[in-house]
Amino acid sequence: MSERLGYRICLPEGLEASRAWSDKRLRALRAQLARAGGALDALECVAAAGSLGRREAAPDSDVDCVVVGSDGAGPDAVERAMAEVLKAIESVGLRAPKRGGFFRQVVRRAELLDPRRLGSLDESPQVYGKRLQCLLDARAVTQSDRFGCLRGEVLRWFTIGQGASAPFALLASELVRYRRSYVAYQTYDFAHGEDDSWRLRMVKLRSSRLVTVAGLLALVGESTTRADPIAFVEEHLELTALERLLLVMGQWKPATAERVARHYAIAHQAVADGSTRRGLIAEGGTVRLDTLAGSGDAAQQASPCSVPAALDAALIELAREVNDFFLTQRRHWSGWFFQALLL
Repeated sequence: MSERLGYRICLPEGLEASRAWSDKRLRALRAQLARAGGALDALECVAAAGSLGRREAAPDSDVDCVVVGSDGAGPDAVERAMAEVLKAIESVGLRAPKRGGFFRQVVRRAELLDPRRLGSLDESPQVYGKRLQCLLDARAVTQSDRFGCLRGEVLRWFTIGQGASAPFALLASELVRYRRSYVAYQTYDFAHGEDDSWRLRMVKLRSSRLVTVAGLLALVGESTTRADPIAFVEEHLELTALERLLLVMGQWKPATAERVARHYAIAHQAVADGSTRRGLIAEGGTVRLDTLAGSGDAAQQASPCSVPAALDAALIELAREVNDFFLTQRRHWSGWFFQALLL
C-alpha cells in the first residue's frame, strides 16, 4: 500500500455544516434504497455526484447521480429500477435530477470500461462525463463495494497503453480537456430558470467546478513522487475533491491550504445560502448570443449585475492560489505531468 497523506484538514464552519447536512441525507437515501430490495437488481450500483457527492449539498441542491446498470439487465428492468431511485430521492426530501438531464439516464458498466472508447472524440457526454465523475466527485449510495471496484477499474482504464513511468498521462490530459470544454460550454450557456442562472453557474465554475478537477489533478501530480502511483491515487479517491486538494497542498504549503479553504468557504456559502443564491439567480436582463456578436467583452454584457465584491475577490484569490501552487510544483513533480497540462 502507498503512504497516505498526513496533513490534518480543518474545514471552515460553513463547510462543516454542509457536510453534516449532506451526510444526514446520504444516510437517509441509503436506507430508503436499501428498502427497495430486489427492485434495484438491474443496477450495478448507484452513486451520488455533484454537491451531495462532495458532501457540500444544501436544501436548494438537486441530486446528480451516477446510476450504473448491470450489463445483462434488460432496458425495461433498468428503467423501472431508475424510477425507484428517483422515487427514493424525492421521498427523503432531496431534489431529483433535472428532467431531461443526463443524470436521469443509466450508464452501463461495459460502456464505462470499453477500451475501444479510449481517445474517442465523439463519445456521448453522459458516458464520457460519468466516467470522469466516478473519479472526480462520486460517492457510493448503494453497493459500496461494487462501486469501489468499478471506480478502481475506471482509474486503471485511463492507464491502458500508458508507460509505467507516466501511467496517468492520459488522465491528466482528459481532466484538462474536461475542464476547458466545461468552461467554454458554461460561459455561453445563458439559460435562466427559477433555480439557476448564468451568474450562479459562473460562481460554481470558479469554485466547486475548479476545485473538483484540481483535487484529482493534485493527487495525480503527487503520485509522481510515489513508488506505486496507481495505488496512491486509488487510496485517496474516497476523499472529497476539496480534501484531496488541501491534503496535497498541506504537504508542501500548509498556509496556502488554509487560505484556499477560507476562499472556498466564502464561495460555498454564497451558493448554499438561500438569500445570496436567490440574488445570483435574479433576472438581470435577457442575453442572446447574437447580441454578443462583435462585442469585446461578452462576459460583461452577459452579467448585467456583478457578483458581490467580497465573493468576487474570494473567487479571484482561490484561482490564483490554486494555479500558483501547481506552478510551484514543477520543482517537485515529474515533467510529463506539466506537459499533459500544457501541450
